[in-house]
Amino acid sequence: MFSQLESLRAVLRTLVWSSFPFRSTPRAVRNTPRAWLTQCLTLVGLVFVGGGCSSRETDVLARSSVTPLQLRVASNSMEPTLLGPQSVVRCEECGELGQVPWQAETLRFPVRCYRCGGVCLLTEETIAGQRVLLSPTPIARKHPRLAVVGFRASKQAAVQVKRVWGLPGESVAIRQGELWIDGKWFQKGFAELEQVAVPIAVFPDSQASPMLRPLASAGFPLDSKWRWQFQRHGRVHPGEGRSATWLVASGLVDEDPWNQPFSYQPVPVHDWMCTLELKQALAHPLEIRGRCYGRELIVRIDPVDEIRDLHAKESRLVIQSQQVRLALEMRKSLRLAICDGRLLSDCDSAQVQVEDLSSVWQARSEIAADFELSLHALSAAADSPRQRQAMPEIESMQIARDMVLRSYPQPDAEQEFPQLAPDEYLLLGDNQVVSSDSRNGLGPVPQSQILGDVTATVP
Repeated sequence: MFSQLESLRAVLRTLVWSSFPFRSTPRAVRNTPRAWLTQCLTLVGLVFVGGGCSSRETDVLARSSVTPLQLRVASNSMEPTLLGPQSVVRCEECGELGQVPWQAETLRFPVRCYRCGGVCLLTEETIAGQRVLLSPTPIARKHPRLAVVGFRASKQAAVQVKRVWGLPGESVAIRQGELWIDGKWFQKGFAELEQVAVPIAVFPDSQASPMLRPLASAGFPLDSKWRWQFQRHGRVHPGEGRSATWLVASGLVDEDPWNQPFSYQPVPVHDWMCTLELKQALAHPLEIRGRCYGRELIVRIDPVDEIRDLHAKESRLVIQSQQVRLALEMRKSLRLAICDGRLLSDCDSAQVQVEDLSSVWQARSEIAADFELSLHALSAAADSPRQRQAMPEIESMQIARDMVLRSYPQPDAEQEFPQLAPDEYLLLGDNQVVSSDSRNGLGPVPQSQILGDVTATVP
């Protein structure tokens, strides 16, 4: 009986994919009663086949479909890119609601309100993980690096979501938080950096991303200087109430608010990105100051000379013992990044300028005690209404850090992986503090176990 059912399933699969009326039949024939009857019988067969299939058979049917599948994110291993199940907490001081990962329900470590620093307590409310669209892909299709994919670790396992870092045939290693492929450093451009960058501050305030720290103001004060400083969570005793020192100035590290309840050692982050959009075209010189591998970074930005072609301009880089200086020109928008031993800049969506900082990276000192990003308007002092009106006004701004790859079990150690087979991928979670992936037990994932690409989230 079992063999007969298997034979029937095979026949039905053939009918579904080779005789389905809408695949190759002319439109005039599709609309005949016989065609519609064939279609109905085919759909009944599809339900029969799919309903009794194993997970492997279901995956084959899923890959053959052209309709994206909806999945619910079941863990917190991909935060902040994809949010998993959350428990709602309420601040005892100000009543502000917050969220913590569902794995942290016991709250062994205190969770602080992101607005005032008060102690948060669990409520009975929970939030399900985000829904995402999984676009099925043929089993032979190759997946690009940094793509987010859905897969099964085994035949009976639930579908997991991770990011592709290593491709078939490559020798992959993690060294000092960076990806090395076949002995060469994988250096990201803007396209790759924007896929994995972790936002840490934003203007205007984003209600959709409560974990982001809002930038207080879009305008420049009277001293013509705008300043932002990175702060990490202070070590506050669980028994203490509200604390004014729950956020302390710090160098840039991979400590994130959604990981508050977990115990882990943050690691330094050297790479960051700033995107800036002004409301009006820049009228006076502007200076951006930050950090560049232990040295001070000073970027002078002049208004664009309309007589010359913006796309023909070249950035001007000067490397000194304690400073790195760069000169640019822009109208309204700027992307600036220190990433993988290079300085990337893009003014008004013109050609991206790439400056080699490998000598600075190799001679980098210990990470600074604090990380500060500041903007200076270089016009005369704003002591008159006319001069104040000339100050640049920010339309939007975001500060993000690069994603650091954490080796296992020591996050700052070197980890080398065996060479991937011709059909294997190295998959890692974005939130590697809690992720189980190819670093720590999952191992390489065969092509046959990857069901498709995660293409979007569902409201």
